[in-house]
This record gives sequence, C-alpha cells and structure tokens, in this order.
Amino acid sequence: MDSLARQCSDGICHCDWRIEIQNCEEHEGLYYVSIINIAIAGLGGLMSILLLGYRLFIQGHSLWNNGPNTGAFLKPKPVDSMLLFFAIHSILHLLQSVFLILDIARNYAFRSFFFEFGMDFAYGGVTLYLIGIAQTISQSRNVSGWLPSPRVVDVVGGIFLFSPFLINTCFSVSAGVLAESSVSTARALAHIHYAAWTVECGGLGGAVLYAGIRLVRILQGHHNNFKRRGHYAAVQSGIFKIQMIVAAFVIAVWGFAVICLFYFALRIQIINNTIGSLFMGALWWNLAGVTIIFAQIVVILGPKLSSNPALRSKSTGNSNSGNDENTGTADRTNNGSTMGVTTSNTFYDENDHGLGSMKSVDLSTKQQWIMQERQWQAPNPLNPPSYMQKKPRDDDASPYASPIELGPYNH
Repeated sequence: MDSLARQCSDGICHCDWRIEIQNCEEHEGLYYVSIINIAIAGLGGLMSILLLGYRLFIQGHSLWNNGPNTGAFLKPKPVDSMLLFFAIHSILHLLQSVFLILDIARNYAFRSFFFEFGMDFAYGGVTLYLIGIAQTISQSRNVSGWLPSPRVVDVVGGIFLFSPFLINTCFSVSAGVLAESSVSTARALAHIHYAAWTVECGGLGGAVLYAGIRLVRILQGHHNNFKRRGHYAAVQSGIFKIQMIVAAFVIAVWGFAVICLFYFALRIQIINNTIGSLFMGALWWNLAGVTIIFAQIVVILGPKLSSNPALRSKSTGNSNSGNDENTGTADRTNNGSTMGVTTSNTFYDENDHGLGSMKSVDLSTKQQWIMQERQWQAPNPLNPPSYMQKKPRDDDASPYASPIELGPYNH
C-alpha cells in the first residue's frame, strides 16, 4: 500500500529508508546499510561515552562553565557538552537501525520521532561546539574587527540549538502520524521538514566556518611571539586541531544540507530510483557517525599538553627559569578565569589546544616582567623619569604578550 514510508507502482515498492526497509526493492541493500550504521554508531557512541567519562570523572572537567558572570547564559564546555550530545545521537541512531532490521516499533510516528531526535542531537553537538567558540571570541579584548557580545551569542546559539527540536521534530512527527491516513499531506510535511533542515544546516555550517576562521586568526596573531621563543610549532599543532574539527563539522553539516536539499526537491524521484536511494541512504545514515568518530580521534590523538609551553599554567610550586612545567594544576586570575590546565596525557582538549593557550602565562617570563616593571617605576637619580615615557599597563602579562586577552570565560 502506498504511504509515506513506501511508494508502490506496478507491484514494485520502494522504501523511505528513514522509517522502513522491509518488503521493498532496496531491502537487501538497506539491510547492509543499517548493519554498517550499527557498527559506526556503536563505535562512535562507545568512544563518546569513554572519552566523556574520562574527562568528567578522571580529569575533573564539567559540562557547563560555572565561572564568573560574563553576561552569557549559554556557557557549555565545548568538547565535553559536544561529546554528551554525540553519545546520545549514536545510541538513538543505533537503536533506529535495530528497529528497522528487526521490524519492531512499527508505529511510523514513533519511528519518525526517533530518527529525528537522533539527528537533532548530532546537530546540537556541533552547535554546542560553535557556542563554546563564539563565547570565547566574545570575551576577547583589543581585537580588531567586530566581536559578538555574549547576548548575541546566546540568541543566535539558542536559535541554532533549539530550532530542530522545536520545529523539525513537529513536522517529522506530524508526517509520521499522517503516514497512512493522509499520504499527500504527510509527503508535503516531509518536504517542508527537509527544507527547514536545509536552511538550518546551511546557516550552522556558515557560522561554524566563520567562528573557526576568526578564532584561528586570533590565536595565530596572539602567538606570533612564540616564533622568537622556539615554541611556535607546538602552538601551531594545537591550532591545527581546532582547524581539523571545524573543517570536519563544516563539511558534514553542509553535506547534510545538500542531502536535505535534494531530498526536499526530489524526494519521490530519489526513493523510486533504487541506486540513488541506496546511495543517498548510505550517506544520510553514516555521515554523522563518521564525522563523530573523526572528531574524537582528533581530540584523542592531539599533542601532549605538557610538550606545549603555550598551554601550561603558571607554576604554583618551586620552579626555576629553566623548568616551568606544572602538571595537573590550574591558576586563576583576579577575576577568576582559568589560566590553563596542564596534563601529561593526550585526552585533554577542550579547544584547550588553542582556547586555553590564549590565557597561558609562563612564570619565569612573568617574573622577569615584574622585575622590569619595578625597575621602571623605581626612581633613578642618574636618569630622572620623563613624563613623556609610556608606563606598562597593569594588566600586561608579559613583555611578549599579545594585546589579545580573554575575559573570565572558562574553557
């Protein structure tokens, strides 16, 4: 019977692989696509859970920034909150494939909701990463060009984050409810549904690309001084990780936008073409899972923080100018912001490779700066002070410090 889930003509039926794979021309191919999705989603979900658990319970990370008030309402920790949403997406996506293979939970409204809810969390994970980057940029000071205020980030980020849950899910469930009773209306709702996905993914991809480029340029400008100190390569390796994650997200989100655009405009033709349907279904089911695994590999295999001087915190114990390593400590400035956290393992990320480095200060360098400032302020009988001389600012962190400084937003 013709329905939203199955289109039949001359005794041959083609399935909408989002909610049905049984008794149709593509059954065997979609079965293997679902098996592959179970494997990818299972691996991605397991990696997300293990990595998130390690960061939360071993390293002491949190999902939300509880630092000083900066005027921002949405203050997720980018990587940790992203991992949580990716874990939920992977579990839901895996279960959806199980439902289709075993042909259980046959209610199309439920299957539509389950499929949609999983995609919402994948989209939400990327959005939380974007919000974390945007809040970091909004706290940067003395940077040329426009910077978004925390409230602008809250509004734009909130729209991106909640619109799929509120808008897309309603269209998806409504189409599922009418899947058999009013096929034409259900198909019209499906077209509108994926038109909304096209707009949302296109906008999110553009926002992630802009924020990523903006952040990388800020970090590169901030750390040009490391060329003189022999640590530039180490700093760049951290920036490279941000570039890799941003690039993966932009490709995935824009790729999904293209898929949704084709599905919006040519849904009937795609479903009725066996090869086209299998190709589109394979992309649709596995694009998010592959991107999730790639992003987590980038997080795990990053450079060790202990080898990156730009990411070290100020030493809190005994140290000398030749050895300023301080593993597992975090200092805070007068306003309570984290100066940086160091660890000897490779699991620490958080944009920590770049975001935390914008606030890192080398202790020996700072001590030299303090001594220099005291010498500047002390009267010199042989050379009376000139009122035309420029005094160092109180908030300068080092003689090499970039004018870029972050506010109290914690990463």
